[in-house]
Amino acid sequence: MHTVGEVAELAGVSVRTLHHYDDLGLVVPSARSDVGYRLYAHADLERLQEVLALRALGLSLAEVAGVLDDPSHDRVAVLRMQAARLRAQRQRLDGLLAAVQDAIAAHERGVAQEVTEMFDGQDHEALQAEAEQRWGDTDAWRESQQRTSAWGPAERDRAEQWWAEHFAAFASLNEAEVPLDDERVLAAVAAHRALLNRFYACDAGMQRTLATMYVADERFAATYDAHGEGLAQYVHDAIQARADDVAA
Repeated sequence: MHTVGEVAELAGVSVRTLHHYDDLGLVVPSARSDVGYRLYAHADLERLQEVLALRALGLSLAEVAGVLDDPSHDRVAVLRMQAARLRAQRQRLDGLLAAVQDAIAAHERGVAQEVTEMFDGQDHEALQAEAEQRWGDTDAWRESQQRTSAWGPAERDRAEQWWAEHFAAFASLNEAEVPLDDERVLAAVAAHRALLNRFYACDAGMQRTLATMYVADERFAATYDAHGEGLAQYVHDAIQARADDVAA
């Protein structure tokens, strides 16, 4: 058994947070000491681990409670989603770290850093230009540009988080080999549609077209497959199979 102070230190959260989780019934300690102090068993720590994983995926406390208390709750699936999200973050940070380390080394040698080593390897402007060439005359492109033109760093960080959650959700399903007729796959396809609708109006037909591109364009495929082997094909197949089932 662990005291609330020990758990707070282990988990990297405050004692106040643990008290709040207890008050909400989210993570309730299994026992109390003779003087009333909270005592946490191993199972309580496992639940706290899941709570923190789901919170990191962007779920509210109410949504976390709904997931954990669902009779079909799958602890491993939650942890797989978090693992996929962390892999995506690690990949992005590895590129940034390599660029920064090279800058430090160049400075210490007293030379200018090679321009090809200064950034994270993504040809952002080229991708933007190609996207505009492909879709610049479409209503969806114009709508997306209008919605995002005023975004600042906070909004762009939030959008990055949305995509991280999308990759993580599908990576978890793919890794667990969840069949396409499973309701969790439908939920992921619906969430993908909702994500796209944050940028432009997207119906089932457009969603299926985008899914085709996820496997036809090697760069899209590589982006998805970086989050799990065969993920691009799985997402494509899921959307093609379930897009029409998403509620309008």
